[in-house]
Amino acid sequence: MLKVALAQINTACGDVEGNEKKISMFLGSDKAQNADLVIFPELSLVGYPPKDHLTDTDAVTRCEEALARLMKKHHDQSFVVGSVRSRQGQLHNVALWVDEGKIIAEYEKALLPSYDVFYEKRFFSPRKKEFSPVMWKNYKVALTICEDFWFRDGQSGAMYDFDPVTSQLEKGADFLINLSASPFAQGKPTYRRELAAYYARKYQTPFLFCNLIGGNDDLIFDGQSFAMDARGMICAQALAFQEDLLHVDLPMLHAKSMEESSDDLEQKIDAICLGIKDFVRKNKQRKVWVALSGGIDSACVAQLACRALGNLECSLGVYALRIQS
Repeated sequence: MLKVALAQINTACGDVEGNEKKISMFLGSDKAQNADLVIFPELSLVGYPPKDHLTDTDAVTRCEEALARLMKKHHDQSFVVGSVRSRQGQLHNVALWVDEGKIIAEYEKALLPSYDVFYEKRFFSPRKKEFSPVMWKNYKVALTICEDFWFRDGQSGAMYDFDPVTSQLEKGADFLINLSASPFAQGKPTYRRELAAYYARKYQTPFLFCNLIGGNDDLIFDGQSFAMDARGMICAQALAFQEDLLHVDLPMLHAKSMEESSDDLEQKIDAICLGIKDFVRKNKQRKVWVALSGGIDSACVAQLACRALGNLECSLGVYALRIQS
């Protein structure tokens, strides 16, 4: 039996050293120590979306140095982490598989979304060659990053002529891993599961999906990482809008049907509150001022601010929420 942990973490864009500490903390937890493999989200070292942080001359170097420290400190563990790498002047969004202090596989993201809220082609170059599954502990593992498994989506699929998931699964794989930074939208969790289920059922391959959580700029990531069996049934799912370390045993034997919460309003409130909380925390704000006009909209804003910040604590101390009429 193979024990896998999906580390659904909240990263900050450009804070490579802070993200490194978060990754190290999760790797050092008892649950991760007892796992054969720990998986982190897309670009977990540099944060998503990194945008102009990638124009810093030392951005790649900082990621490489952080990875080296992680490999040294956690030399007895196996983990997959998202990072950036430069080759021949081209920057790539990569998944790095570390095993016992060495990189045993490196996968470059093939499909770069440049529509809606995404503009990855501005910063990254896509993988231009096919990739075979990773051989590890007698397992064949297909490795992909976020958009790579959205090829069948009506919007994004029309933009690409290469399906990175199919190209690997047709070579045979014991399970599929996807490192993701998929933003929240109404109905999105259900849609993700439907896309994953297509590949799981067609190729009779379990699907492990590790998604980011947190608010970064104008995007909010909901997490809800999951483990799906070869029938396209969810065996386990991580928390929504919270950091989590989801433990999964392969092969998965206890699949169950899971429906998205019918309370769309509650999900939207959770998303907004996470966005508020992370904006304040990641920008290291000490106080929040709310101007109220006395209307329902102001009351709503005040309630969301109180819910998001009322009990928040960090190294800077307790955040102060002042209501001004």
